[in-house]
Order: sequence, then C-alpha cells, then structure tokens
Amino acid sequence: MNARVLIDGPSELVFDYAIPEGMAVVPGCRVRVPLRKSTSAGTVLALADPAQADFAVREVAALVDPEPLITPVLLRMGEWIARYYGSGIESVVRSLLPEAVRTEENSAKTRRVAVLAREPDEET
Repeated sequence: MNARVLIDGPSELVFDYAIPEGMAVVPGCRVRVPLRKSTSAGTVLALADPAQADFAVREVAALVDPEPLITPVLLRMGEWIARYYGSGIESVVRSLLPEAVRTEENSAKTRRVAVLAREPDEET
C-alpha cells in the first residue's frame, strides 16, 4: 500500500511513499518522509494501491502522530474547497492544521506528572 503525502512547505509537493509493514498510516495522519537528502514532515492525503512504475518508491520514515489530526470528512471537505475556490490543497491543509498543530513538538499530546520526592511532614 502507498500513502499520498503532502509535504509541508511553501509549494504543493505531493509524493507517493510505500507504507512499511506494521506501520498504521491512515489519511489525515502526520508522517516524516525522505525528501532528497533529508527528511520532511507531511500529511497523508490518501492511501493508494502501488502503481506499476519503473522506479522504487521510498518508504515512510516515521509516524509523527499516533492518531490522524484531520478526519476523512475534513479531508474531503478540504479537497472540495480547493476545487471550488481554485486554490491549492496546501493552503487548505494549512488552514485545517495551523502552524502550532503542524510542528512536531506540539503534535502529540503528552501528559506530565509530578511525583513528590518525600511526603511533607507537619513542620514544613
């Protein structure tokens, strides 16, 4: 199975990447993919059957978020908005996922817990 990934950035770069065995990639989730000599973050727009090609398709490097950040309904609505208004899908996805959500530091929810080193006594 291949994932059609919209690369984060100023232009609309959409590439197909192979999904490694055991990786739960679904439309709307954020992934890290190889691009040229580095890796880039992107959003999975759709899943597709592997096309018959004369070249090897590179694999998704990592799953950034355990759950999709955009639901399938929002993805379909975003595609409709892009077609209707003649805009690029990148600008629509940027509206659906603002910068604060698209950054990898803020992408996954974390729960921070503090534990007391010792129980306070009555004097303190």
